[in-house]
Amino acid sequence: MVSWFEDGDAMYMNFYAPAAGDYSVTATYRSGRLKNNPNEFTWEGTNVESGSVDVYGESGATTTHTVTFTVKVTQAGAGVLKFTATNPKCGGQVDKFEFKKKANVAVEGVTLDQTTATLTAKGQTLQLNANVTPEDASNKKVTFASDKEEVATVDATTGVVTAVANGEAKITATTEDGSKTAVCTVTVDIKDTTQPEDADAPKTWGATPNDEQLWYMKQGTAAFCHFGPNTFNNVEWGENYGTKTPKEIFKLTKKFNAEALVKAVKEAGFSRLILTAKHHDGFCLWSSQYTDYDIASTDYQGDILEEISDACTKYNLDMGCYLSPWDIHEDKYGCFGDNNNKKNNNNTGTFTDYNKLYVAWINEICQAKKADGSYKYGNNNPNRRSDRFVEWWMDGAQGSASNRQTYDWKAILGAIKNNNPHCQVFGTGKAVNGKNGEEDKKLAGTGGIHWIGNESGWASNETWAKINIGEDYETLPKSDGAYIGVSNGVQWSVPEVDTKMLAGWFWRDSAGDDTTKSESELADIYFRTVGRGATLLMNLSPNKNGEVGATQLNRFKELGKNISDTFKTDLTKASGVTATADSTWKNSDKYGAAKVLDTIPEGEVYDNTYWAPAEGKTTGSLEINLGGLKKFDVVSIEEYIQKGQTIAAFTVEYKDLAGQWHDFASGKTISAKRLCRGETVEGTAIRINITEAKDTPKICNVGVYKASKGFSVSSDGSSEAVPSNLKKVSINDATREGTWNFEKDEDGNANGSAWGDTAGLAATFTFTGTKAWVVGTADPNHGMMDVYIDGKKVDSVNTQKSPRKMGAVLYTTPDLEYGTHTIKLARSTKALGISKIYYADGSGIFTMKQSEYELMYGGTTEVEITRTGGTKGQAKVNYVTQSAGAEQGVNYTDLAGSVTFEDGETSKKITLTGLENEKADRMVDGKDFYFTLTSDNASIGTANYAHITLYNANVEKTAERIAAMDLTGYTDESVKALNDAVTAMKALPSDAAKDKIKEAVKKVLDAKNALEEKENVTPTPDPEPEKEFTLPTGDNTLTVEAEDFTMNPLNGDTKEHVHVEASTWASGGKMVNWFENGDSISMNFNAQEAGEYEVTATYRSGRSEGGTPNAFVWEGTNVESGNQDVYGESGATTTHTVTFTVKVTKAGKGVLTFTASSPKCGPQIDKFEFKKKAETPTPSVVAVTGVSLDKTTAKLTEKGQTVELKATVAPANATNKNVSFKTSDANVATVDAKGKVTAVANGTATITVTTEDGSKTATCTVTVEIPKTPDPTPTPDPVPADLLERVNNEIAAAADKKETDYTADSWKNYQKALEAATNAAKDEKATKADLEKVLENLQAAAAKLQKKAPESETPSTDKKPETPSTDSKNPTVGTEAKVGKGIYRVTNAKKKTVVLVKPRKANNTSFNVPKSVKLANGRYKVVGICLLYTSDAADE
Repeated sequence: MVSWFEDGDAMYMNFYAPAAGDYSVTATYRSGRLKNNPNEFTWEGTNVESGSVDVYGESGATTTHTVTFTVKVTQAGAGVLKFTATNPKCGGQVDKFEFKKKANVAVEGVTLDQTTATLTAKGQTLQLNANVTPEDASNKKVTFASDKEEVATVDATTGVVTAVANGEAKITATTEDGSKTAVCTVTVDIKDTTQPEDADAPKTWGATPNDEQLWYMKQGTAAFCHFGPNTFNNVEWGENYGTKTPKEIFKLTKKFNAEALVKAVKEAGFSRLILTAKHHDGFCLWSSQYTDYDIASTDYQGDILEEISDACTKYNLDMGCYLSPWDIHEDKYGCFGDNNNKKNNNNTGTFTDYNKLYVAWINEICQAKKADGSYKYGNNNPNRRSDRFVEWWMDGAQGSASNRQTYDWKAILGAIKNNNPHCQVFGTGKAVNGKNGEEDKKLAGTGGIHWIGNESGWASNETWAKINIGEDYETLPKSDGAYIGVSNGVQWSVPEVDTKMLAGWFWRDSAGDDTTKSESELADIYFRTVGRGATLLMNLSPNKNGEVGATQLNRFKELGKNISDTFKTDLTKASGVTATADSTWKNSDKYGAAKVLDTIPEGEVYDNTYWAPAEGKTTGSLEINLGGLKKFDVVSIEEYIQKGQTIAAFTVEYKDLAGQWHDFASGKTISAKRLCRGETVEGTAIRINITEAKDTPKICNVGVYKASKGFSVSSDGSSEAVPSNLKKVSINDATREGTWNFEKDEDGNANGSAWGDTAGLAATFTFTGTKAWVVGTADPNHGMMDVYIDGKKVDSVNTQKSPRKMGAVLYTTPDLEYGTHTIKLARSTKALGISKIYYADGSGIFTMKQSEYELMYGGTTEVEITRTGGTKGQAKVNYVTQSAGAEQGVNYTDLAGSVTFEDGETSKKITLTGLENEKADRMVDGKDFYFTLTSDNASIGTANYAHITLYNANVEKTAERIAAMDLTGYTDESVKALNDAVTAMKALPSDAAKDKIKEAVKKVLDAKNALEEKENVTPTPDPEPEKEFTLPTGDNTLTVEAEDFTMNPLNGDTKEHVHVEASTWASGGKMVNWFENGDSISMNFNAQEAGEYEVTATYRSGRSEGGTPNAFVWEGTNVESGNQDVYGESGATTTHTVTFTVKVTKAGKGVLTFTASSPKCGPQIDKFEFKKKAETPTPSVVAVTGVSLDKTTAKLTEKGQTVELKATVAPANATNKNVSFKTSDANVATVDAKGKVTAVANGTATITVTTEDGSKTATCTVTVEIPKTPDPTPTPDPVPADLLERVNNEIAAAADKKETDYTADSWKNYQKALEAATNAAKDEKATKADLEKVLENLQAAAAKLQKKAPESETPSTDKKPETPSTDSKNPTVGTEAKVGKGIYRVTNAKKKTVVLVKPRKANNTSFNVPKSVKLANGRYKVVGICLLYTSDAADE
């Protein structure tokens, strides 16, 4: 035998063939390989067609086998047959070969798979496949020819037709044996969508997008949907289903909710939806005639691909198909050739070549029809813009090395394009290793879309939408973890970023909705994909119920809304915005800067105008004047890619009011769209600098936007602006402790910044001045920093921020007395990075006193420049007026000058003048300009400008503007002055002279400009949240982020008590943390229905089971109280959810409050989801027909005597038996809700009972006859029971007091009041007035009780008043406690009331009194103020 037939070996034989044709070869062999790892006979040679066949044996190669295959000899005569071996299959042990000439079978006919076809684009291809009959014909060779090659050409061997020009061509296939023929008529109808090349325009450079690619890149977003057996088996790849049946692995029985999914994608503004019709496991989500491994073989009653298609048709949403070429289940996978392996479907199938099966699936999906003749799959809306499938996903996975399929790319791409001519195909890079060798390799990279190289959701800063044909783009270099493309690539290709909403592609128990990406994560993904010239393909994962969960779907909708809200208002489209450039192509307006601001004309799809710099230039600058000061954080730049992508580097700057330019962003490529996002800035202009390009750069659009809240970059204070011209102390000049590592600072200065992460790390800075700003590094891996000023710890600051930012303001000191100070910065936890401190040297910081002024046309006003933070020395400040909507010299007098502040001077005023004009259109209300401060040396604060608005002298309009103002924050004196001026203005007669009107209006404007803000006004916090949320009904769900609750930290402490913090794990990027003892958070709600609500809270907890838990404890208005313990794990590293029931007792407005108390306190909270619980079905209603009383008359003879009336409602099974009682005369007899009648005085009263249902009534006549007594004293008014109870409660509170605890005088007065109250409470004749008086006296005496000093205390002449104790866990009447800025005394322990008795600071003359305060055992209501002052004479 031949043995050891290993990798690289070959054996061959010379032969002589008397005739060409097929030879049957039977090989006798042994093999030690099993089916999953076969040996192989592989042949080639001279005058021999190559081929291969797998062979198997058994462990130990103990049995002899035979295999028969066909070797085709192509020419009679001499030849060579060669068998080769390669890893991993190699050859078996070979005994012999038996050859037998197969009888020639003549060709009887030939057909083509298409008889007509239409091509709509030049260069578009069509694959024609010939079928020769009979199946076993000896010679199946065919050749192809075109009768009009000027219309369409055809490859003679492969049958690939290529469109050339409009017209009709007949493509004929002819058999070599018998010259049998078949014809396909090809119509070429090329619609020219390109604009003719203008000879004077900049030339196109390199590859350009086709219409489908251009549309996708301009839209930017698409949705993915992964659903299938993996969903039900908690796996990502179904590699281990083995012999399980479709029913066992796909368990959906509920109706798949295609409608909700497609509707959400459409409404979010996403351009298409791509469904995983078949993933790597091989399971088909449609009913296929080619396999029983499909949805038709499960218990699901439907076809998910069809249901998605129907929904896409309804909403006219573009559709794509993911059809994995890898197939773990299919036994044909991994081989090609008609002699390989058994057939599928229990030997009833038609394919042994997997490539043919895959092509058949493509045709089945694209050509299957419904009973009514319409297409079954894809977007079939008659108004769709393109093909039924616009994208085809050929995932690059191929399986293990021992079972890899060699794909027939020519056939596969041909089938896709034949059915969908404009369809773009993802994943064609692998065609470099196709079945057809060079033919397939030429197709590599031609699909139109390529993978970005990661699934994390970002494109590179450098992203070229171009690659080369014939190359696997996955071998290209990467930057930022993403393929950068090829700048001079010959093929345009859309860079597509596929990423997922959940932790995995498929919904799994461990990757469910609780792993949904946060709002801030999605924002980052959007700006790093679409914002970098790529497209975003965002995956949604339906759950085991066949629907996308509410959390995931709502977050997806939120993403769509953030996109819409952010780009809704383009600040460059406002009036007054202009554009200029440093050069223009041929100085032609056709290519001028204004073209970046124009809009797309009606009827056109794209912006076909653009700016280009002068000939020969590959750099240039565009400046956009925004027409005034605008706030923005996003700048959008679009390259005119219809003429190629050329730009390789750029920067963006913005100009402030002082005319200074600042960096905003920089980057490399731009392409279809570049979105530059930063922290919010204020600017009057932006400048885009193209610093590198491959050829003439072309910009078609520039936009400036203010991002939605969800898309905004949160600075967390790290980007706090500091005044200009401050002094500086570097980290190099600080006194350092511990080990510091030096690096470049934010300005690029070597060793200008330092960081460390060791115990004892600290840096101390010394400066002489009045204030300092600490600048360093905010970083995700940094921690807490302790701050000491002049040796005293004043604060702890969290320097952990994401993303990392050098040059962040980490801390700002309060205003300090002028002098020499130290500021020590010490590491507390994790790392700390510091670069410098800036400080104010005492010469002052100069700002505008007010930011807004009104100026009258023809009038004047004074603007005030203030000096704070020191007044030492002389300082010069420059000022200038700058136009916004107003015109210099036309609407106002233009100013540019300076003022000098002398030593100690704090304020300067400058007069502004509004100008009148003869032309009315030059004096329009609302025109505006700015007054701005600058200085070469003095420190200018962030409030460095004032905005001045011009108005005409019009009494009515001036009065309307003032009336619309909120004046609550201004001093009474300045408000009075304004109101007096308005009153005087409105009192003018209707025929008042113009000068009088102007004089009156000017006085109003002067008073308005002179409004003084109140100082140190701290309004009492409102215990209710500002927002109001409407609770859901039905199946709806309401999600409320925890940060949207109102935070109520104990004593206002927002550092170590409840507050909102940035968080990467929480939705929206924020969580509620430090929920400690005494804190609460609350939300206003409006409940449409009373009842039970299911509340799901998302949280993290560091408390483990077995120990003390955290807890959700709730109470509120119209809410039943309750609590729920929760646990987590050490370190609070995992996100959890807990569901509990909150009962709303009444429809309408209410307040839900969560509280925290030791030892449980609250966890870290992300959000709450509310859903109304279904009510128990209401039984059929039985109406009330009547009511009766057990008595119709009654007689009472004593005051206070009672009688019980019992009502009987008919019928006995009435649904609503509620009744109410009412008396006709309460002076004679009263009645309570239960029918208890009480005698009051002589007379007759009618007691009426009324049913709630139907208002049925019955009556009882009650006669009261109380015998007269000899006492002539008139009967006093009855004493209310609750009044007597309040007196007795106050008397009972005396038991808690001891005479030894109080001063003699205060105890004597208290005992006197107590005795009077006790006697009155016992006196049956005591009147209501008597009891009210003794109660008032007793409460006042209790409030005035003065505690004695402890006897052991050493007398001291400078002894301060005793500090009341707060240690009592059960305060009693008289207990005093420190809370906030005051001392409070308990006046009623049972009802929890207190009075304020003393401010914490003795010299306080004004202070706020809260509605309630928190003591040790709960919250007490503040019912009054009782301030005690003691003079030398000891008089209170």
